[in-house]
Amino acid sequence: MLSGFLNESECRLPVARLVDGYYLFGTLKVYLKIMGGSLVAKSGGAYVGFAEFMKLKFDSEIAKIDDMQKKGEWDQEALI
Repeated sequence: MLSGFLNESECRLPVARLVDGYYLFGTLKVYLKIMGGSLVAKSGGAYVGFAEFMKLKFDSEIAKIDDMQKKGEWDQEALI
């Protein structure tokens, strides 16, 4: 489900699987699961649809990564 969403949206945010259910989206560690046939993300103690989660977090994560790259501080491998 996740790969389908990322492919359809042409997401340019770096994504890495950490362990079962946990993923790194840019610099943000997120827990994902399927509820009621939909992909959801845990955010602030509640679950939100993954598309909504991406709308809320995408721009800030891209800006954070761009800033880190300009400063020479971006190392995704170190985050994993």
